[in-house]
Amino acid sequence: MRKIFGRCWVFMAHESEIEAKGDYVVRKIGEDNFIVSRDEAGAVHVLFDACRHRGVQVCRSDSGNTSHFRCPYHGWTYGTDGKLVGAPLWRDAFGGMSKEDNGLTAAARVDSFHGLIFATLDPTAPPLKEYLGGMAWYMDLLFGLDGEGMEILGAPQRFVVDANWKSGADNFSGDDYHHGHAAPFRVGDRRLPGAVPRKHDGLPHSGGTRALVVLLDGWRP
Repeated sequence: MRKIFGRCWVFMAHESEIEAKGDYVVRKIGEDNFIVSRDEAGAVHVLFDACRHRGVQVCRSDSGNTSHFRCPYHGWTYGTDGKLVGAPLWRDAFGGMSKEDNGLTAAARVDSFHGLIFATLDPTAPPLKEYLGGMAWYMDLLFGLDGEGMEILGAPQRFVVDANWKSGADNFSGDDYHHGHAAPFRVGDRRLPGAVPRKHDGLPHSGGTRALVVLLDGWRP
């Protein structure tokens, strides 16, 4: 957690998900929740979802629009920029303690590329474009061909998998060369070189076993 998620630039959200002032989504860096919000001035923030008083989560929904985040425990209230707005009996209970020093903890750095918002917890991390390296070329190819950019529609899909985290990263970054994706081929959604013809019902006719061998073992003639 410290060496990878605590240091790398992590994808958080797309700008279209927090298009309006006050919009927010909750995403993770490692195992911790962070609020990705757009404040009243239109700036984007990535804020650790933990009250500075007792560490209770201040955001109780995965997404929405709000003017503030209020801790349900003692009522500490923060703006969408993470600044502490106030708390009950602030002067009497906290003796003039600085509000400026008690806002929500922000990610060390936040940047975007083609509307994709990234954050890092490491203040010494390289600039995002430098960190992306050669992958930036592929992102230009995927997201930079349309001058109007892209828009996210609907909520993200979430999976909880009891596995090494790298297994998911590998499978969702372009590795479709394994039998886990057999179903789309069997129903005719995709075609494989050398695979048997499909009937109109989407299922392979005679030679179905051979088609499965193709799926499992590669492009066997």
